[in-house]
Amino acid sequence: MNENVNEMVSVIITSYRGSAHLMRAAESVIYQTYKNIELIVVDDNDPETEERKKTEACIERLKGKFPSFPLLYIQHPQNMNGAVARNTGVQAAQGMYVQLLDDDDVFFPEKIAVSVEAIKTDKTDGVLTGVVACSNTNIVDISGALLLEGKKDKRAEMVLDDLIGTGSNLFLKKQVYLELGGFDTSFRRMQDLEFMMRFFRKNTCSMIERILIIKMENERGILHTDYHKQLDYRCRFWDKYQSDFQQAFTAEDYRNYFEAEYAHLFKIALMNPRKEDVLDAKKRLETIRPLSKKESSFVKYHSIYYRLHKCKWIVVLVRKFKPQQNNDRVKRVELSAPEWMLIKQYLKG
Repeated sequence: MNENVNEMVSVIITSYRGSAHLMRAAESVIYQTYKNIELIVVDDNDPETEERKKTEACIERLKGKFPSFPLLYIQHPQNMNGAVARNTGVQAAQGMYVQLLDDDDVFFPEKIAVSVEAIKTDKTDGVLTGVVACSNTNIVDISGALLLEGKKDKRAEMVLDDLIGTGSNLFLKKQVYLELGGFDTSFRRMQDLEFMMRFFRKNTCSMIERILIIKMENERGILHTDYHKQLDYRCRFWDKYQSDFQQAFTAEDYRNYFEAEYAHLFKIALMNPRKEDVLDAKKRLETIRPLSKKESSFVKYHSIYYRLHKCKWIVVLVRKFKPQQNNDRVKRVELSAPEWMLIKQYLKG
C-alpha cells in the first residue's frame, strides 16, 4: 500500500483510570503494519492523582522504548469525561483519518492497514470491523461488523445487533468527524451510539467482516450502578433520536430494542437497594412483555432484601441472572489458530 502524508492516521487513546493496560493498547498501535500513524494519548485523569502519575510514567516508558514513534501526550486540567477527551484528541490530530482506541482494548496488527484500504476502495466516510470481547482467557461476545443481519438502515442495525461493539471500532475521516461536531459532551454514557446515530443519517461506512479488535471486558459489572443515572442517559438518547427510531425501526425492531433496554435497566435496579427503582424498572419492562417466573422471583427476593436492609446473597443470585436474550453470536464464529494465538498473547500482556 502506498502511504503519503495525506493518508496519515491519527490514533487517539483516551485514558481515565486505565494506566494498567495503557502500554498494551499503545503497543498494539505502534506495531501496526501500516506505518503512517501518529499516536495521541489524552489523559483525562485529575491532576495529583495516582492514576495521573502512573499514566505519566507509562508515557515516559513508551517514549524511551519507541523514541522515533510520533507520540503526543495531552493532559486535561481535570477529569472532563470521555466525549471531551475524544474531541480534544481529534482537534490535535494531524492525520486525514482518525481512529479511536480505548485504553484497555487492542488492535490486530493489520487493523489500520485494512481500514485505510477499505475507506479508499469503497469511497466511504468510515470503517467498522469485527470485535471480539474477552474476559481472562474466554471469549464472551462477538460484535461489530462481523455478523450483520442485513437490515437496510444502519441506525437500526447499530442498536439492535451491536454493530459498533466498542468505541475502539470508530475509524473515520477527520473532516467528517468535525462536520458532525464531534461527540456530544453532554452525554457521559452511550457516547458512541449517540455520535454514530448522527453519522448514519447521511454518511456511509465500510463493513469489514473480520475480527480486528480485541475488547477487554472489565470486572466492574453493574454492581452499584446508579439506576436513575442509567435511566436518564437512556431517556435523553431516546428523546433526542425519537425521529430516527421512527424512520429506521420496524415495529418488531422497536419492540426488541426496548425489551433489551428495559431488561438491562431491570437488572441494574435489582442490584440497588431502592425498592421503588425495582418497581419502576419492572413496570417499564412489563410494557413490552410479562416478567418471567425467574424475574418475578427476583422482585420478591429484592423486596425481602429491601425490608431487611442487608442480604448479601442477593448479589450472588443477581450476578448469575441474565435477562432473556437470544445471543448465540459467539457460537456462530470460528476463530483461526493465528487469531486465537494473538488473542491469548494480548491477554497475557
